[in-house]
Amino acid sequence: MIFSQNQNQIVKRDQLIKEVWEDNGVFVGRSLDAFISRIRKKFNNDRSINIVNVHGVGYKLEVS
Repeated sequence: MIFSQNQNQIVKRDQLIKEVWEDNGVFVGRSLDAFISRIRKKFNNDRSINIVNVHGVGYKLEVS
């Protein structure tokens, strides 16, 4: 996954869209936000892992 390869670095929204949806034109507006929300729920019990929204840019996986 793109986050594991870029820990503690910002991953741009368009990068994530291309990686997850393979840029096939199926992407719909808030799909990425819903996808990130589901990932956050999976890591909910692990306080050492956090996905942070970097406003206007993308997301960052913070691992402590």
